[in-house]
Amino acid sequence: ATYPHSAQAAKLSLCASVLAGEAEALWIVVEDAANASAAASAVLASSGLAYFHLAVGPSRAGGNLQRAAALELIREKRLHGVVYQMDDDNQYDRRLWPALRSLSAGRVGVLAVQISEGRINPAVLEGPIYDVDGRLHELRASWCGSSWTALQLGGRYFCIDMGGFAFDAALIHARAGPLWPYRGRPHRPGYATGWTNRGGETEFIEALLPDGFPEDLQPLGRCGAEMLVFHNGLHVTPKKLVLKSWWRRPGREGVCGDSGWG
Repeated sequence: ATYPHSAQAAKLSLCASVLAGEAEALWIVVEDAANASAAASAVLASSGLAYFHLAVGPSRAGGNLQRAAALELIREKRLHGVVYQMDDDNQYDRRLWPALRSLSAGRVGVLAVQISEGRINPAVLEGPIYDVDGRLHELRASWCGSSWTALQLGGRYFCIDMGGFAFDAALIHARAGPLWPYRGRPHRPGYATGWTNRGGETEFIEALLPDGFPEDLQPLGRCGAEMLVFHNGLHVTPKKLVLKSWWRRPGREGVCGDSGWG
């Protein structure tokens, strides 16, 4: 999702440059606006990529309506391939694309995301941690376990960043009803008041894998050892990542299978 603003064309141009050379990529851009903007249209037309350009809104509600529209388009046109949700504020390593192409049919994949330095977050990284035998040890993110965010808003079963997962488009072809009904969460009593538009990842993955477990997610990016996504990277200059000790679990470069079951 994107919205009309002074930096919109520049941000979309950076996304286009990262996608350049990916001959099979299809870029779906949904603007949070009543009508498609000329600036976004120009970037898409000059990108050399196959694309769809939609406008839904304006809503200014965390991109939820726009995300729903993109997923509906994929289902309606029975598009095939791996679906990954880009954020125009993120930075991406070009190795992300071959990692995504390694996703098996009918699967949801998980990868690690580097978090911008300086954000209020208990970890520099968000993503999966695997043990020496290839079993999933935990999903580590700011909205997990007993973190302050989880206490305020409730936890996530699939505790994953929006940029930290991808899925086979075929998983939504046969699904009936809204594909992204999420509109936010209220703060839990005793912590804060109001509503947040953030989130929706776990609700969506739970619907994709109704009987699934976090161990069922397919590890991507060498079981999360590769940093391929830098969250909000356009706002902070990326620095060489120093992995914390908990990220260097024994066998980090050892067994990496196609699930977290070991």
